[in-house]
Amino acid sequence: MYSLRNPTPRTNVSAFWRRFLRSLQGDKRECCIPVGVLAGGNAAAEAALPLETGGILLGCRVGGSVSVARFLEVRDPWASPSSYRRDHASAEGILATELGRLGSEPSLGYVGEWHSHPLPCAASRQDQREIARISEGTSSPIVLIVLTPHATKDGWVAEAWIAMGGTSSPALIIGGEAIRDSS
Repeated sequence: MYSLRNPTPRTNVSAFWRRFLRSLQGDKRECCIPVGVLAGGNAAAEAALPLETGGILLGCRVGGSVSVARFLEVRDPWASPSSYRRDHASAEGILATELGRLGSEPSLGYVGEWHSHPLPCAASRQDQREIARISEGTSSPIVLIVLTPHATKDGWVAEAWIAMGGTSSPALIIGGEAIRDSS
């Protein structure tokens, strides 16, 4: 069973994505987020203003890199302009529902967390520590995406951190096409 507690990657992805993700293996920390997928996270962040919001990320991974296919919102009824806490039980339920709905896409699973900051500011030390804590006990990369409003124009900026084995580091975000399972 693929869950928040068992983030073992599934391996059934299209040939294009297998080649792409293999090219990212090694010590590189990269996160692929297609523009259309990122728009889903941006829309949820915009709708939640002036509060923070967040949730979990669905995608796949190879080596130290992650490809995000969906932003799933897990609402926090106590969110504030400076605080968001993801409820574990709610996230498990949303993940199980989404994976059940995606029965034909077995390559997708839990790859990380996301949340928004209503003001233009980077991932906090607390954010970095939390994603490192989530990654403890797993050799699979777990990504954190923090969405913040652009400081000088309309739109949102995404920042990524990838953690493995209890340590986190910044990740380069690259664009790409949406993940499709063609097997």
